[in-house]
Amino acid sequence: MSRIIANNIRHNDATVDSITLDSAGNVSVPGNLSVTGTSTLTGNTTVTGSLTANGIAYPSAGPLSNRNLIINGAMQVAQRGTSFTAATSGAFTLDRWEFARSTSGVFDVIQSSVAPAGFRSSLKVDCTTTSTPTTTQETFIRHKLEAQDLQHLQYGTSGAQSITFSFWVRSNKTGDYGLRFSQEDASPVRQYVTTYTISSANTWEHKTITISGDAAGTINNDNGEGLQIRFYLQAGPDRAGTPAETWDTDTDNRATDLNLGDSTDNEWLLTGVQLEVGSVATPFEHRSYGDELQRCQRYYQMSFTNNPGTTNTSTEGEVMSGGMANISTTSHTGAAHIQFQPNMRATPTITTFDKASPRNTDTLHRQTFGQTGSNNNTATVANANQQGFSVWSQSGGSASGIIFHYTAEAEL
Repeated sequence: MSRIIANNIRHNDATVDSITLDSAGNVSVPGNLSVTGTSTLTGNTTVTGSLTANGIAYPSAGPLSNRNLIINGAMQVAQRGTSFTAATSGAFTLDRWEFARSTSGVFDVIQSSVAPAGFRSSLKVDCTTTSTPTTTQETFIRHKLEAQDLQHLQYGTSGAQSITFSFWVRSNKTGDYGLRFSQEDASPVRQYVTTYTISSANTWEHKTITISGDAAGTINNDNGEGLQIRFYLQAGPDRAGTPAETWDTDTDNRATDLNLGDSTDNEWLLTGVQLEVGSVATPFEHRSYGDELQRCQRYYQMSFTNNPGTTNTSTEGEVMSGGMANISTTSHTGAAHIQFQPNMRATPTITTFDKASPRNTDTLHRQTFGQTGSNNNTATVANANQQGFSVWSQSGGSASGIIFHYTAEAEL
């Protein structure tokens, strides 16, 4: 049996020790640790740099699970639909991902099946009408993070933590794209602007960006917007500029002058988005569809099984209250109570839909068993809060019950 006894181990060309051992069997690695085979340690191991096991990077600080602060980063969940033709500015497309523009360009947003290995979905932006942005005009995809979920970043203190942002991206248009992080609680807003480069056309590329903590930052401990991330696709000259790549209050230099809207052949795809504490990008944290859906439902819920809105006439998921007795009234009918699962971020905006084709909004269908019902009756929504809401009909044709669909939105 051979044994090496030492307090410290140092490479011949190094100026500091690579490994330090104490009498209790604890190991400290100030640099990076790479394990190719099997390593058995009976004491504690502290890794200051990056930890790699069998070629896979792991966090050297923080949890192994729940690392990713992004919700629906794999673009799995699409409650509102999978295709948004001529997407309107401010519209949420795939869950938690919002499209915004102030240019005259027109873009479709799609849940695409084109994805890198290990993923099945991506968010695709397709230019259908060209435009050249002027002054402060811009187009971007953004993701907003809830402030109370970011308190461990310690922004505004000397212990402010670095964060690492990683994602897969693809486009036929190569070049430098703008990427902006902003703290919306700060006054004025504080931003960190950088770029990433798409080098090869129509090829999935993995990008990693590490951002220093902001000791002067502000993220309130509440259910408001703590951090916003924007992927820029167009920017006018008053928005384009050289990114500072530091936290500042400049609201202009937030993008490059690259224009995804200069050709209807242009498209841009995104998936595998991850934001985590620390300076090392770890493998993407895949969550189950059910887990991801529940996270999304904190911000948006509906009774429709898919594609909510006035043109969806499917009866699947319709809410019904009463209407199964031969008793009719022309006064108060209902009420139905909806219990949210899970509770929503804040009291949501409720929209109800009757059974007409197309459906009317903020209305419901009054129904009596064995009789023809009536649409376009005003829905009274009451007792709305983060846990649920009630609906009834105060007037209309004779009825003993109500039928309706609903959407509930509490987005940041």
